[in-house]
Amino acid sequence: MIKTKKIIVSLLMLVCVNVYAQQMKYEKLEINMFPEAKEGFKKVYIQVPIEKNEENFKVEVFVGKEALLDCNKYFLIGNITEKNLDGWGYNFYEIESSGEMGGTKMACPQEKLTNKFVYLQPLLLRYNSKLPIVLYVPNDFVIKYKIFKADSKLYHAKEASTKETSSVNKINYTTLNNYFVKNNVKQQGAFKITSQNEFDKFFGAATVMGKNGKPTKIDFSKQTVVTIILNETTKNTTIQLSNLMLDAGNNIILNYSTKVGEKQTYTTKPFILLAIDKKYSGKLIAKKQ
Repeated sequence: MIKTKKIIVSLLMLVCVNVYAQQMKYEKLEINMFPEAKEGFKKVYIQVPIEKNEENFKVEVFVGKEALLDCNKYFLIGNITEKNLDGWGYNFYEIESSGEMGGTKMACPQEKLTNKFVYLQPLLLRYNSKLPIVLYVPNDFVIKYKIFKADSKLYHAKEASTKETSSVNKINYTTLNNYFVKNNVKQQGAFKITSQNEFDKFFGAATVMGKNGKPTKIDFSKQTVVTIILNETTKNTTIQLSNLMLDAGNNIILNYSTKVGEKQTYTTKPFILLAIDKKYSGKLIAKKQ
């Protein structure tokens, strides 16, 4: 009797899934206008079904690969570049990554390895059933995605005083001085660093003469490093921090601006380097003002 009930439930679930799949409708898309992938890469696309009020939907795209890993948290190192398809007005995304990973350095109680999906910083994109999301990725990479739907109800925001905002949302930080970006570093943008080994991959110490000539000490047992690294340039470029805040979703918001000066006879990689309390574990979002 119990076995019969299980069979009936399974059949009902299968019928429900098939009905749902039949209800999903898709636009007829063309992707032939997008260029072929270069050697070592593949062209991948995402097509989302037709929805009412598509402005209430978002697509979050994860570019990564499967790997057998221990209990630590890992992320892929690399870049996702948005490019335009000349003559069409469409865009596509190119992924540059050697597959190198960064991560925490916790001591795992068991040496058991598990299969994990490790990915670059996710892309949050507009939902549009009329256009494909086209990506060019290394052959051994995998693309996964989520679809989010916003609540149609609108909510009222509360007005906060300046004093209230600064005391609740402001993140205290320490500026890390007397470091430099290593020449072999290709990663750009804003990211967090949680261990000394990971830090040493990106930065070197630059001790100089004088009272404050030693590099600022970092205690990774209590602190997390926050950084922005810009493209290599021959112009005297500095990053100016406006503020470092914590939003309602516990995201770390880094507001900054850049100041570009005269041309130099050498190239530099402008960067900013900060240490914050390790309790701030949310996603880092950099906003250029």
